[in-house]
Amino acid sequence: MASPPRTTRGRTPLTRERILRAALAIIDERGLRALTMRGQAAELGVEAMSLYWHVKGKPAVLDGVVEMLLDEMPVDRSPELGWREGLEHFARCFRRVALDHPDAFPLFAARPIAAYIAGRDLAEVGLARLVEAGLPPVDAALAQRSVIRWVLGFSLSEQAGRGELARAPQLAAEAHLPEDGYPLVTGALTAIAGDQEGAVLFEYGLRLVLDGIEVAISSRRQG
Repeated sequence: MASPPRTTRGRTPLTRERILRAALAIIDERGLRALTMRGQAAELGVEAMSLYWHVKGKPAVLDGVVEMLLDEMPVDRSPELGWREGLEHFARCFRRVALDHPDAFPLFAARPIAAYIAGRDLAEVGLARLVEAGLPPVDAALAQRSVIRWVLGFSLSEQAGRGELARAPQLAAEAHLPEDGYPLVTGALTAIAGDQEGAVLFEYGLRLVLDGIEVAISSRRQG
């Protein structure tokens, strides 16, 4: 295979990492649809064909962006950290990525296998804790994926309804629901209007998922 073109004197060398950082910056600033190989090359000040010496194409760039997002999540290998604390830590870090990169985060849903492979260090540590706690490997994988799906589904739903939540107090007031006829629904709408960021709902749902996993582990131990 021929060697990549030499870098012009004084210009920062083109590398896979530079390409991926530029891609993530474009997505963060202008959205996923704005990412093109040509636009990315222009951002880096190179010809579009130069990118292909370092990445195979746009799918490889998107997989690389997923890797970069996962690199923001620390792998906590502390032996004293139990399976539940480990999953809590993972879920909150994963949600942090969703909040920091809302336009790039849907890549986790669109490219689940690539995400699992890229996050293999995180996955392996979490699975080992669940197996050590008493779950068979298959059940451990299902438990881990349930937590991932909770964070993923919650975050994507939260992102899609961001504008609606911002208008929640106004919409709740405009509904004019009679409190004597719908007291529970009225209370629920009031709670939604007061929970702009969804932090309370996220923690509540995460606790329910982890409680379910704990029941499964206890059943295995008792069986």
